[in-house]
Amino acid sequence: MKVGRFDTQHGIYKFQLDEFETQFHAHPAHEIILARGGSFSLSTLEKTWSNLKFAFIARNVMHLVEAVDCQSELMM
Repeated sequence: MKVGRFDTQHGIYKFQLDEFETQFHAHPAHEIILARGGSFSLSTLEKTWSNLKFAFIARNVMHLVEAVDCQSELMM
């Protein structure tokens, strides 16, 4: 993981990852995921989306992400 920006004064966090998988979780910030190579899957408690290149996740929404063989950027 490469930290692109971590600004606690303005609440901006940007990370670059080669691949990652998470368990169900939620956080108090909106999240943007952008695939830079490959695609990822996103699941909420209600639905799953596959082969995504971009996602906007609202704050406090339970979700999990599977980004295997995918370079991506996360911004919160």
